[in-house]
Amino acid sequence: MKNWKAYLAVVMLAALVYFVAFHTHRFLHDFWPLDASAIAPNIVASMVQYALLLILAALLYPPIRRAVDRYVRRHVDELKDHVTTEHRKVHDKLNHIIDHHPDIPPYEET
Repeated sequence: MKNWKAYLAVVMLAALVYFVAFHTHRFLHDFWPLDASAIAPNIVASMVQYALLLILAALLYPPIRRAVDRYVRRHVDELKDHVTTEHRKVHDKLNHIIDHHPDIPPYEET
């Protein structure tokens, strides 16, 4: 396992998506509404969990950012071509609408 940090990041990201998507996280119940938890240890435990998540996110952010940067650098020409093509299509459609709509006056460049 050369890229154990990448595998760990993928697992943690998948777990986070699962917890948020299926509402299995218990953080929300201790903090919102503000008076929902009358038991102080629950609030302290949630603060510790949030601190651990913050540390984990701070550790995983640089490798994930570098991976995204490498991907973008590898595919930058494809992305630019795609954006240019889609931009051209939108302008062609707008020009077609403008040319064929009776209420739109011709465009005069100044």
